[in-house]
Amino acid sequence: MTMSQLQTHLNKAHGEEYLRQAKFTRFRTESYVSARNTWQRLYRGYPVVGALSKEKIEYAVELAVGHIQRNQSEDGKFLYYYDAALDSRRDREHPKRDPDKNPYYNILRHCGGGLTCIFFEKYTNRRITYDNIRMAIEYLIAQARLQEYAGCKGAFIYHEKKSKLGGAGIALYLLAEYQLLTGDGSYRSWSDKLAWHLINQITSSGEFIYYNIYLDRPVSEETNHKFFSFYYPGEAICGLAKYLQLVPAETRRSSSRRYKKLWNFFS
Repeated sequence: MTMSQLQTHLNKAHGEEYLRQAKFTRFRTESYVSARNTWQRLYRGYPVVGALSKEKIEYAVELAVGHIQRNQSEDGKFLYYYDAALDSRRDREHPKRDPDKNPYYNILRHCGGGLTCIFFEKYTNRRITYDNIRMAIEYLIAQARLQEYAGCKGAFIYHEKKSKLGGAGIALYLLAEYQLLTGDGSYRSWSDKLAWHLINQITSSGEFIYYNIYLDRPVSEETNHKFFSFYYPGEAICGLAKYLQLVPAETRRSSSRRYKKLWNFFS
């Protein structure tokens, strides 16, 4: 706890007068837990592992990616929340939400699961998570909705009654990274549609529309300020910037409305 948290707690428990008369003394402790035939030293509740090394980090990454692979369902979704202490999928921040009857899933974190596998492959080139990445992308595409802008079809990701700017941005980032990694252009048309949607979410002032849809209601430029987000625009820009790497240099400056508008945005 911080000193401020401790003061607040003592004030609630014993009153202001007690707090004024209280004296604080710092002391140090050591923690241990029994482990087989020995005792394991703890640091803030975790076993002391000693100095970091390349081997330790690689091992930890492999364990993390293995966890992601094992906990991906057939429809492509990843395990959203797991409480190891209670062996439960019930979110402690939302204890009334039944994970079976009322499951919640975050589409941005879904993309994060796929991107973790992509970055793992970039480093190891082992190709053991390619199926997981494709399953994650297929789930994304199943959540996509088409919308026409200026005669060209765009696509956004619709999930949990919302269409988030960040959801489309990170989805585009995932698809672009996948194609750049594998050379597989199977999802290129979806990348084009997501990019076109994001381009058309830029207002005349340069601000993005943060939610295309919020709780099943369209969001207009006039009501956009009610849904402000610091990080959604950054995710959209990251997606568009990565997408540009798929577009040949001569095409970027072409007369096509799609690429001309995108190139002008970054210029």
